[in-house]
Order: sequence, then structure tokens, then C-alpha cells
Amino acid sequence: MKLGNPEIARRLLSNGANPNLKDSTGFAVIHDVAREGFLDTLQTLLEFKADVNIEDNDGNLPLHLAAQEGHVRLYRRAAVVELLEASSSLPPSMD
Repeated sequence: MKLGNPEIARRLLSNGANPNLKDSTGFAVIHDVAREGFLDTLQTLLEFKADVNIEDNDGNLPLHLAAQEGHVRLYRRAAVVELLEASSSLPPSMD
């Protein structure tokens, strides 16, 4: 997958590519995207339900790799968007 091109990612995922498929190091695409700071592609992966809690063979989450490379602010922004979208599908609270 061309990591910096969200349109290619979208086409592959729309045609059934598994966003959580891992390579021999345990990296899923979301690990590479988070590490490189490709926010547009990260958002595309999140739309297709890529697992933000998927670990590589060393136990690293995508967030860990983003933080190591100084991209933590980008990653948090995308994660917040995902959480907001997920919460909008919940029934309203009965408080």
C-alpha cells in the first residue's frame, strides 16, 4: 500500500483489503502510517476499522510508534475523531 496516498488506501480497502493484516515483523499498515505521520491515510484506515490497539511483534501500538517519531499530536487528533464518530452511534444517555 502506498502509505502517503489515502486514495490508493481507500481503493484497496473498498475492494476488501484487510486493514489489520500484519507482515513478518508484526506491523500492520496502521503501524507504518502512524510512524510516518500520514494523517490522511490514518483517517482512511480508521474509517475502515483498522485496529488502533493492534500490537507489533515487540508489543508496540501504532500510538507508540507515532510518539517515537514525534507524530503524537497527529495521532491523537485522528483518534479523537474516531472516538467521536463511534460515540455518535450510541443511543443517547437517559440521565
